[in-house]
Amino acid sequence: MLVGVIALTSACRTADESSRRAAEVSDFPQVAVGLDSVILRDSADMFIAEPAGIALSRHSIFVSDAGSASILQFDRRGVLVRRIGRRGRGPGEFSAPGALAILGDTALVVSDVGTGRVSLFHIETGQFLLMKRFPGSPFTISVLGDTLLAGTFDAMQTSSMYRVVISDSSGLAMGPISADYATGRRLKYTYPFSAATLTAGGAVVAMVGSRQLYRTDAKGAVRDSIVLESRVRRGVPPELERLLADVKQPGDEMLLVSILTALTSLGTSTAMVHIDFTPQGASVSGKAFLSLVRWDTHLQCVDASVPLAPDTRPVFAFRGDTLLSVQNVLHGQDTLTSSTHVRLYRVPSCGRPSVQ
Repeated sequence: MLVGVIALTSACRTADESSRRAAEVSDFPQVAVGLDSVILRDSADMFIAEPAGIALSRHSIFVSDAGSASILQFDRRGVLVRRIGRRGRGPGEFSAPGALAILGDTALVVSDVGTGRVSLFHIETGQFLLMKRFPGSPFTISVLGDTLLAGTFDAMQTSSMYRVVISDSSGLAMGPISADYATGRRLKYTYPFSAATLTAGGAVVAMVGSRQLYRTDAKGAVRDSIVLESRVRRGVPPELERLLADVKQPGDEMLLVSILTALTSLGTSTAMVHIDFTPQGASVSGKAFLSLVRWDTHLQCVDASVPLAPDTRPVFAFRGDTLLSVQNVLHGQDTLTSSTHVRLYRVPSCGRPSVQ
C-alpha cells in the first residue's frame, strides 16, 4: 500500500483576458450521437437516490450516490454487483462522494467533496486501498498514468487544481485563477469550483462559471488560453459579476450562466459539457451541450445538444472519446418511482485537419 505525506508546493499562476488568442467557431452536429443505453437494476435496500458521479471500466459501471454516501457497482448489463463504502469519515467512508475515475483498469478513484479527500478501491473486489487528502474540495478528477489531477474548490481561491503522483505521494497546487475570479467576490463564492483534466504535457483547467479555458505546463504555468464561444447554450456573460449583484432570489444565479460539469483531453483537443439549469417550482430541469476546442488551431466546435430526460439533474463524465451520462428518470407525473439510466454518446471530431 502506498502511504505518504503530500508535499504541497505552490505553483499558481494567474492569467487574464488579454492572454487569449482569437478563436474560430466551426459547424458541429446538432445532437450528440448515442452509442448505448443501460437501465441500472438496483434493489430496495441498495438504490441510487442522488447520482453524483459515473465511471466505466471494462466490466463494470460505477455510480456514486450522494444520497447514501456510497458507490454502487453494476456489471455492463446493469445488474447490481455490490455497494462500496458508507457514510462516515474513516478510511473507505464518504461524506459527499462525487466524481469518479478509473486508474489503470485496476483501481476506482472516488472524490469526496465533503472531506476534501480522494480514495482508491480495488476495481474488482471493492477493497479499500488508500486515501489522499487535498487542500481543497475535489470537484472533477482526471487520471493519466499514475498521476491524479483534481479540479478543486479552494476557499481562499489560491489554486484551481491539485496534482498528486500516486507512486511517490508527491503533491502540487496549481493555477491559474482567472482575473475575474481573483477580483470578483460574488463570482468566486457563487461558482467556486474548477474543472481540470490532464494532458501529455500539463493540464487544462477552467472555473465552472467562466468563459475561459487555460492550458498549462506540468507546474501550472499558463501556456495558452481561449474563450469558449456559445451558439445555443446560455454561455457566460462577460459582465457576470455585475449581474450577480442584482440577484434577489436564491437559485436565480443559475439562470445567468452555463455550468461546466465535465472536461477531458483528447489528444490536441479538449471536450467539455455545459448544462443550462432552469428552476421549475421545486424541481430543476436542464439542457446539456457538448463542445470541443482544438488547441493546435484554436478551432471551436460548440453546443451539440445532449438529450436529457424531463425533470432530471444529469451527471456527466468522459472515458476516452465516449461521453457518459447518468440520470434518474421519473415514471409518470403523480408517482415517486424512478429508474436510473446510463447513456453513452460518441464525441465527434472537430473541424478540418490542422495546417502544419
